[in-house]
Amino acid sequence: MPKPTWTATERARERIMLYGPMGVGKTRAAIDIARRMVGTGNRMFVIDADNAWERMAPAELIGTETFTSGEVETGDGPLELLHVRGWDQQARALTNSLEEMGRNDWLVVDSASWFWDDILKWYIKKVHGEDLPEFLIQHRLEQVKAEKKATQGQDATLVEWNFINPLWHRTVTEPITFANGHVLVLAEAGE
Repeated sequence: MPKPTWTATERARERIMLYGPMGVGKTRAAIDIARRMVGTGNRMFVIDADNAWERMAPAELIGTETFTSGEVETGDGPLELLHVRGWDQQARALTNSLEEMGRNDWLVVDSASWFWDDILKWYIKKVHGEDLPEFLIQHRLEQVKAEKKATQGQDATLVEWNFINPLWHRTVTEPITFANGHVLVLAEAGE
């Protein structure tokens, strides 16, 4: 009996992650993909959390100058550059880009490492009313007063990962996984 085969009716959408230390060429590789898109009629939405694209991408590619408070100013280039700062802007830019994407468009998240750091900062501020460094210092001072040994790692703090992880999954992982177009995620490697 012959084995059943499955044939895709259309080309599958790309899901690519570039992971490595700073300076190895992750952003440069994404810019090379953008250059190849010129003239295809497709777009590339770049969520620039690490502020590298404006200085690295050729001016003829860039169609958007800024993304602030959910407003995007679109230009004529194939690349829509969305400068974001903080979790609220990152989440809004991701949602808006995914809604606008066509089947052959690209979404670039540069860098997802900033998204992860910023969701933690956002959570601490939202729940505890403090910035992350102050929160961690205050937590350690309370440990010293109680004569407790220092704990190590983020899991030892008062961060409730059972709240953060589902929010991350709902806002980042799931939408990227099921995006209509191609997705390229960049992330920094740890030391």
